[in-house]
Amino acid sequence: MQKALLILLITFQAALLHAQDTSLFHPKQFMRDSAVLQYRILYPENYNPAKKYPLILFLHGAGERGNNNRAQLKHGGAFFTDKQYRKKYPAIVIMPQCPFTDFWARISFNLKGDDSLGRLIFPTNLPIGRTLG
Repeated sequence: MQKALLILLITFQAALLHAQDTSLFHPKQFMRDSAVLQYRILYPENYNPAKKYPLILFLHGAGERGNNNRAQLKHGGAFFTDKQYRKKYPAIVIMPQCPFTDFWARISFNLKGDDSLGRLIFPTNLPIGRTLG
């Protein structure tokens, strides 16, 4: 019993250490007509509105879609809040959250009878080990 409790406690502490601080990302909403797009914005340290900064628009994958305005920070949020990177690469970071019922791009992947992929494959005589090294 004590061993199981110790393992549970260690696991819980490891999860807390891995948790990311997303408080630096300010929650916002973009509204047009009846549509609402939630997003988070991160400003550089010592942000100066008179100065120009690069803009990073981070589009998440399908697993982070939703309406809680937090899930999109799951992958990438910790990277952009890392003190070392924020100091070295000051930028404005915008991380919008795609709603559950939507996609970033509506692309049809109907490849039946489409030989365009075949036109992109070029046979070579190079050994595989040489091309990856």
